[in-house]
Amino acid sequence: MSVESFFNNRSRQYSRNCDTGAWGWVKRGERAEIIGALNPQARDRVLDLGCGDGYYSGLLFNKYGCKLMAIDSSAPMLDELSAQHPGIQNIQMDCQKLPKLGVFDKILAAGVLEFVESPGKVFQKCDLNLSEKGKVVLLVPRPGWIGFLYKIIHKFSGCPVYLRSMDEYKGLAQANGFCVKKIRGRLLLSVVLELERQ
Repeated sequence: MSVESFFNNRSRQYSRNCDTGAWGWVKRGERAEIIGALNPQARDRVLDLGCGDGYYSGLLFNKYGCKLMAIDSSAPMLDELSAQHPGIQNIQMDCQKLPKLGVFDKILAAGVLEFVESPGKVFQKCDLNLSEKGKVVLLVPRPGWIGFLYKIIHKFSGCPVYLRSMDEYKGLAQANGFCVKKIRGRLLLSVVLELERQ
């Protein structure tokens, strides 16, 4: 099974699963850290890479008044986004192949990089689309046994996961003109990285 098929099959229940039970508790913690890192302001231009059904896009659009461009490779996920948040512009596309879509104040890639073979391409596309004083916020799996468990769970569903160390992410950032401004590591399963231009 491909990454796209994995998420296509989960599109109808994805947001509901993110709001309930133990997984909902995890997602609420991630959401708080991501919002803290993004510091969204009304009229911010935000590019949401791997937006899924709009879990973060909807929040940024509806609660904070940001101008969103949402990108995902899964058509069923984008159908869910359009149904729930019709005012959000979205495009079906692999974020590794993203052209220049505009100049964005903030770029969010939450739960994306572990599903791409070539994360360097995603960093290049962030560089192409980010404003000079903009910020990139990443949510990636925590290294170590937690990340390994995350990978095994997805492997049983036929979905490949690529785990990388914090040093690898720092190296990718630096190779593409970014520096890691802050690492927010208080989450059980994930780490949030704030990047800015060097």
